[in-house]
Amino acid sequence: MIGARLRLRSMTDSETGARELKFCKKYPGDDPVSGPVSNLYLTEAEHRLLGALPARIIVKRRYRVPYGGRPFGIDLFEGELAGLLLCEAEAENREAILALAFPPWATREVTDDPFFAGGNLCAATAAELAARLAGLQA
Repeated sequence: MIGARLRLRSMTDSETGARELKFCKKYPGDDPVSGPVSNLYLTEAEHRLLGALPARIIVKRRYRVPYGGRPFGIDLFEGELAGLLLCEAEAENREAILALAFPPWATREVTDDPFFAGGNLCAATAAELAARLAGLQA
């Protein structure tokens, strides 16, 4: 939602078709690797009501891919961000996440890069993404 650190999410399980609706808040912190997140689970009516508020929208498909005995989330973006793939992992604490071995195809670490934060990506254009990615390859 514009002007807030709030996210309205709709997730559909590709295998079962089950839909999960959430209202989330990510709290800012000094550590980009880990930070608190609160989730409220919503009914369809609640999701529709909140969905009427001004917002920037990101559409992506998340896949779970195992590597090294752990599941990694692979986000494949659509729309303005089409072609962007981000890999993420979750762990019990900061030390555990830093100790993870990421798959070899996860070629750039962007955790500390604010450009790749969801709050920024939702406003990024295809041209801005292309320029940022070109800068990473230099």
